[in-house]
Amino acid sequence: MRRYLYAGFWLMAAAVFLRAEVNRAVTIEAPGEAVAGKPVSVQIGASTDATDGEQIGFLHAEYSIDEGLTWTGCCNLENAGKSAARRVGFTASATGGVALVRVRVAFRGGEAGDADFRGTPIHWDESWKNWRWPPAKYARIAVPPPQRVERSIHIDAPSEVAAGSVVSVAVSANTGENGERIGFFHADYSVDGGKTWTKFCYAEDSGQKLSREMQFAVGARGTKAIIRVRAAFRGGRDGDVDLAGKPIEWGQSWERWLSPPAKYAIIYVRGA
Repeated sequence: MRRYLYAGFWLMAAAVFLRAEVNRAVTIEAPGEAVAGKPVSVQIGASTDATDGEQIGFLHAEYSIDEGLTWTGCCNLENAGKSAARRVGFTASATGGVALVRVRVAFRGGEAGDADFRGTPIHWDESWKNWRWPPAKYARIAVPPPQRVERSIHIDAPSEVAAGSVVSVAVSANTGENGERIGFFHADYSVDGGKTWTKFCYAEDSGQKLSREMQFAVGARGTKAIIRVRAAFRGGRDGDVDLAGKPIEWGQSWERWLSPPAKYAIIYVRGA
């Protein structure tokens, strides 16, 4: 009798040992750092090697681009078999910060019942509902804020000249953004205080740097000459933007030569 009890004890111990050897996994393969405003790709997965009919009952994934203030679902699988993997993607915040990815899995159908990846019974109203660990896993992705783009528009002109003088004016634009170029560069001058305008530079797709020079005669004493320059930068991460990096308002500030995207210089005409 004692022999049977002894054998039964070891059979029970072996059964417990075998159950403890079930390997369950939840994985998140995410970059440690991402570029602001650019796509991010993340691989998520789950698996169980149980041989008692256990499978992935639920596989849920969400991401946040504002360090957990808001969440967006990106994967919701049910009864997904013993192994499942998905590649999910999103765009990192344009201003930088921290992106988070969270994944939770409920394994079910086996001897362990509804269990998390550690084999612990799922607490549906507690850890599951509140995305706690386990059953949830998290990945943190740092998103450094974008470097300030150096864009410039310059007008080199005298502030005062004698009546009837011929003045030399140089205008230029520049962008330091990788891939961004000067999409449009327009320059006009007026010798009657802005009543009429004469074009002296209308360039398109001019690379990262552009400069032009112009000479013209000013009017009589007491008048003023005005130079105006506007630039639209395009092709970079921010799209079509003005000098301040804001989206071009084509029918408003651009059309009306407002600042930005325009810059002005005034030349006052004194006596000869």
